[in-house]
Amino acid sequence: MPATQLGGWSSAYPGAVYVSPQDSSFVAPGIYRSLAPAARVVSPMEITQICTRDFRETQALNTLFSRESEAAGLTDVVHKDFAAKVAGLDLKYVSLGANLEFKDEAAFSATPLHVVSADDDVAQTVLANIGAGCKTIIAGHLKQGRAVFVAGKVIQAKSFSVSFSIGPKGDASVSCSIPIFCNSGTGASVSGDGQRVMTRSSVQTVTFAMVPAEVADGRRELRATDLQ
Repeated sequence: MPATQLGGWSSAYPGAVYVSPQDSSFVAPGIYRSLAPAARVVSPMEITQICTRDFRETQALNTLFSRESEAAGLTDVVHKDFAAKVAGLDLKYVSLGANLEFKDEAAFSATPLHVVSADDDVAQTVLANIGAGCKTIIAGHLKQGRAVFVAGKVIQAKSFSVSFSIGPKGDASVSCSIPIFCNSGTGASVSGDGQRVMTRSSVQTVTFAMVPAEVADGRRELRATDLQ
């Protein structure tokens, strides 16, 4: 499985994708679109929420029922570029020296999990109750090649950690652990053996993964025909 996809825990949340930014305001149900052109919803994906006014002011939408549950933490292997984005790092500007490099993969963990789930048919309910203005917004993003979907489930956590492997080029024996959103505060340090550690705190639970709701026949992306 490619490192950018969800690992073994995806069996518990079929169709789940990692999203960025990790935002405490991301909820389910809701409508989201990709920031960049995307033929379909892929993991990971940079997204933003749209049509929030409809969910706030339309009774059929703001009264949609969502179930909340707690779950055990998870660990996964992700691509280093996604891990760096989660950690707030730009690897292009992180200088490690001529003989050091980040490895291609990083370890990701989150605990405990808070899961908010909408009803199974939430996509149809949302499409039947959004206004003309929202449909125009969605249509505009679809014309620009962006993926648009209805979130049927959001997966949240407060405690994250990301561990990068860093060391001599071509040698994976040296590791660098970069935990983020930890309660230990904010800062950076270098240990005696050259290991680099960075931490920062989270002030509230954030959404880091979503399950797009099924629209029809296993399809999770909205199409122009869905707006008719």
